[in-house]
Amino acid sequence: MSYDALFALAADSLDIEYAYGVIGSTLIYGGAGYAVARAGEPRRASAATGALVALIDATAGWAVAAAVGPGSVEDAGPVAIGLTIVAVTGLGALIGLLAALPKRQSRAAR
Repeated sequence: MSYDALFALAADSLDIEYAYGVIGSTLIYGGAGYAVARAGEPRRASAATGALVALIDATAGWAVAAAVGPGSVEDAGPVAIGLTIVAVTGLGALIGLLAALPKRQSRAAR
């Protein structure tokens, strides 16, 4: 959530397109998945970790960004917000899983 707050403030004050924040979010989801894989956990744990981090980002992180300004969802209804949360969580699971693949493949090569 720190990332969400900092990027929202930077986007607002530096006139950066807020959508570019997805780059950092993707790195965070992937980093979490990779860390779990590096600890020797199965791929599904990496996917679950990526999903959990994305769920937190899509709920609490979004709320923080909305409070700062650029993440505002004034025109979005509850269905659109719910679908966005589900989509972001699914994307986080996929990114977490993909981030675990290099670690698993390097073990198989040994």
